[in-house]
Amino acid sequence: ALTAEILQQNPEYKSVSVKKIFPHDVQINLEKYPVAANIIDLIQGTDSLKIQKKYLVNTNGMIIMENDENPELPYITVNTEQAYNLNDFPLDQQKLDYIIKLTNLFEEKFGLKIVEANYLRKAREVHLRTEKGFTVWFDLTKDMLPQIDKLKKALPKLDIYKTPLQYIDLRITSANAEKVIYKRR
Repeated sequence: ALTAEILQQNPEYKSVSVKKIFPHDVQINLEKYPVAANIIDLIQGTDSLKIQKKYLVNTNGMIIMENDENPELPYITVNTEQAYNLNDFPLDQQKLDYIIKLTNLFEEKFGLKIVEANYLRKAREVHLRTEKGFTVWFDLTKDMLPQIDKLKKALPKLDIYKTPLQYIDLRITSANAEKVIYKRR
């Protein structure tokens, strides 16, 4: 009961263990969620002026540091109307996990570094911007593996390594065909 209460009041902790050490001591061990990603928040200001704020989030999706970044971690861009505060959750754990896994899988399968993932909340999409300057659009409501496989199947016709591209859209599916929509520069 005590551990559940500590976890409920302190969402930055992944686990809590309480151990009584006889005769008069208690040992409490707290394990924090690890840092998972950089969040770049583009805040819509007045007169279409955008303000950029940087945050670090843990694997639970909670902001643990403001005005800081770790270049070793993935970058996820979000657009909001007002800034987040420390301990806010800009992404739920499930979406954060999906975006990080998708970024890692894309880099592993195609050998291209992802510069940033742009999370579009209303559209339920993520756009991965590659080191080559083009973006790849994914549907967050669908499994990532079929979308990745669709791009792998299109590689013989669409050379993502040499063709100057603006974007590749993997979101479209139909009953009889897999569609890969793209735009050249």
